[in-house]
Amino acid sequence: MQPRRYLAVHFVVIMIIFDRSVEGSLEKCVESHKYNSKRQFTLTFLIGSKINSDFNIAHLSFTTVNELFEKEDKEWIETVIEHGYLLRRFLPGGIGNVGILWVCNENIGSERQRILLRLFDKIVKEARNDFITTDNIYCVVHLEAPNYKPQGYTLDAAVKNTDPSPVKVVFSNLEWIGVKSSISINFSLPVRDDVHNFRDQFKYIMSKWNDKEKRHRSSNFVEIQLFLSSDDDFEDFDHKDLIGYSIVDLKANLSIQAAVPSKATMEYAINAVKEHIIRNLSFRAELHYETMEVTDDSDAEDGISIHQFPRLVTAQFPSQSAILLSDCLMQEDTKKIAQDDFKQFFSLEFTEDEISDSYERPLSCKDFYGILEENDKPKRFDRPSSTTSSGVSISSVVPITNIFLDFGLPVVVFYGRDI
Repeated sequence: MQPRRYLAVHFVVIMIIFDRSVEGSLEKCVESHKYNSKRQFTLTFLIGSKINSDFNIAHLSFTTVNELFEKEDKEWIETVIEHGYLLRRFLPGGIGNVGILWVCNENIGSERQRILLRLFDKIVKEARNDFITTDNIYCVVHLEAPNYKPQGYTLDAAVKNTDPSPVKVVFSNLEWIGVKSSISINFSLPVRDDVHNFRDQFKYIMSKWNDKEKRHRSSNFVEIQLFLSSDDDFEDFDHKDLIGYSIVDLKANLSIQAAVPSKATMEYAINAVKEHIIRNLSFRAELHYETMEVTDDSDAEDGISIHQFPRLVTAQFPSQSAILLSDCLMQEDTKKIAQDDFKQFFSLEFTEDEISDSYERPLSCKDFYGILEENDKPKRFDRPSSTTSSGVSISSVVPITNIFLDFGLPVVVFYGRDI
């Protein structure tokens, strides 16, 4: 007699888990929707982490589109995407927008599903600007009149014409833990001729760094020290056709505090640290770029000017002290700007004393000179004088960029070099 054989089938039960502290915000969202009788829907971002297929929700981020729009048109979608993109600037590694909460007066029909998929597709593409591998699966919590009972779904933004998959929605006491680390980066990379401005240069170097770093994954470290050689890349240049060249030197010593769910693995924590590094540097570089006024300074004797990145200020989530929000302020900005940003994006009100500006120290002129080679010492040093102008000097050839951090404010040095 043949022995019986059994087939083991493992089922993965996906859940959307709200922290108990979110219950009040959820009720507030429903009441706000019911109060405005003309509003057909209310949209809210779900802030948290995805771990082991579950979505852990730490906070609700209300969007301004609820007051600005009455229908889901193209302009509405673009506004939602912009809000979600800016939202990531404030979040630590390990925390992100994992989905949306949708309060409406009717069932989610096929047209609304299509709109949601368009939203998710754009959100996924924007998230990849962090150069972090992003999951295509997002969650939706739908609260429908008249009882507004939470109904959970997941959607795959990578699959067209997909139907939402129902999942369970529960409330529990969740906990996030802080992941404190540091990283040292020191490498040079040539920039191709078609990369001319600071923003494109920075995105280029960060993507190259992340691509090379991913080839050397390890699960037994938290502190990372990375040295990359760019000698091979120089072989692609035809010096006979160049009047100048551009090299990006990235030097950084960063102190990091990411946040992960208490059940996170070491690999999860390491990826959160990587996400924090790339997101933090990229957004600060982007903000610096947005406030720069480019001027032609090709006749300058030394062709060098030094620029500080925006400084970080931080505040703790009231319900999860391990989650550290951060904002970037220009030189003359006050904590009032951070207060307004935290209120706008997170509906959180902080006093000035609750916002810390001691996370990084200001760099001195001595610090700036210390990062340059002796032959590259500038004959003058220009400190930015306003919140909207950095007075960038750019030489006649594509500039070389140096970025340096010493648990202090990042600085950017532009200078050109002839062949």
